[in-house]
Amino acid sequence: MVAVLGAPSSSEAKAKKKPPFVTQPVPKLRAAAQGAKTILVSARTKSGATCRTNVSVKKVSQTLAKVKATKKGRASWRWQILPTSPSGTWRFKVTCTKGKAKGVATRRVLVVTGNKTGKGPIGDPASLANPDGEIAGLGGDDCGPFNSPPLKQCTCLAWQKRRDVYDTSVARGVPSGGGRGGGYYVWDGGQWLVNARRGGFPTGSQPVAGALVVWGVPNSASYGHVAYVERVESPSRVIVTECNYDWKGSCRTIPMNPAAITNFQGYIYGGPSGSGLGGTGTSPAPTFSDAGGIISGSGAALVKGGAGKAFQPQTGPDDAKAIALSGPRIGVVTANGTALVKRDSGQGFEAQTGAADALDLALGGSRIGVVSANGTALVKRDFGQPFEAQTGQGDARAIALSGTRVGVITANGTAMVKRDLGQPFEAVTAPGDATAIALSGSRVGVITANGTALVSPDLGQPFQAQTGAGDALDIALGGNRIGVVTANGTALVKSDLGQPFQAQTSAGDARAIALPTD
Repeated sequence: MVAVLGAPSSSEAKAKKKPPFVTQPVPKLRAAAQGAKTILVSARTKSGATCRTNVSVKKVSQTLAKVKATKKGRASWRWQILPTSPSGTWRFKVTCTKGKAKGVATRRVLVVTGNKTGKGPIGDPASLANPDGEIAGLGGDDCGPFNSPPLKQCTCLAWQKRRDVYDTSVARGVPSGGGRGGGYYVWDGGQWLVNARRGGFPTGSQPVAGALVVWGVPNSASYGHVAYVERVESPSRVIVTECNYDWKGSCRTIPMNPAAITNFQGYIYGGPSGSGLGGTGTSPAPTFSDAGGIISGSGAALVKGGAGKAFQPQTGPDDAKAIALSGPRIGVVTANGTALVKRDSGQGFEAQTGAADALDLALGGSRIGVVSANGTALVKRDFGQPFEAQTGQGDARAIALSGTRVGVITANGTAMVKRDLGQPFEAVTAPGDATAIALSGSRVGVITANGTALVSPDLGQPFQAQTGAGDALDIALGGNRIGVVTANGTALVKSDLGQPFQAQTSAGDARAIALPTD
């Protein structure tokens, strides 16, 4: 793009006996990176006056955000002119008011671009800044490191909605701020996806509620844009919230097809969006060293069948509260409290309870166990068989199965295990000492009341700590493998007792974990 300024003309209001209430210096073009240019429009007026600017050229008219003048009476607007901006004589009309006083100043400037159609944007709204003055009417909105300027940029919204992306990426080596040359910044809207990948976040091309969506050419002479996905109605109809789409720092929530917009980059998952769907890039979706499943940060049940295989969603976001695996079988408790089990990942779910009838679920061989809504532990021997009560009403919070064994967390927080149906339970912790339980073969795993993951080789054997206090929320056992969800929402798996844990997800990406028990 080539842009030059012609000789300005002025139509600013003239006062007969006193200086004009507002004057407008000649707008200035300044070079940016890779041949791009920014334009600076400024005003001189009374301290504290509120000023607005209207930019018009041929068929285009755009009003910029209002600015409150500094103590020295200065207000200004700066933005990047695009190659698609209309070529011609641009008219800059600045109107300032304070109380009953009002003034208008106008400049006309020739701007030459490659676009002679008379249509197109006056520039990139994400680049709008106010070097002098404060954006009027937007006080009190905390934008953290994106507070300057106070105009609510798209990056401010991204930080407010997904602060984890910024904080984690910075902790892993991405600069916390600063420029990348030519007036562009490390955390411009179009840089969020590449920064997130450096920070270890999964990314992909499929929309998921809770993800950030990014447009722009990364590492280029452009600012790009970032928005937040509120919900997904279909792959081509996504409800997003975005800010500063209108040059005024306004925010809106609208339906759109992000992938159909020019320079669509993709989605940033993690946090409330979990591992996403079909994540790709330098930071792939979570992977286990073997088969396993999680409830993602977005509340979706995800399962993979083995090493080298990708996670496959079993439910939509916010559709799962618990997950269990046994051989090829997959079980979930849905958000409405229904226990569902599929015989294989390629089969459909079959309801085992009615809606609102299940709090927890376990699988062990052909057996299916649930904790009912009234707090009863129930086990059936297979599909189509009746449930058999293992506890009284109100006596169970959680359940685990492996082979013939049944484990429960009782209402008073005791972990108990029986060796088979019809056998008595044996307490493996004291009352109030357990919040979660897992079984695999002879092994017993619990999460203690203080958040420690413990595993015992067998009933009657001492527990061995797998995490520190306060470090674990959920536990799973599968063969020799041990899985936990940490306090910060990371899924970890170790190959055996005494081995180190390996992270399977990013922080905030897991709520619960499952490993095949049999």
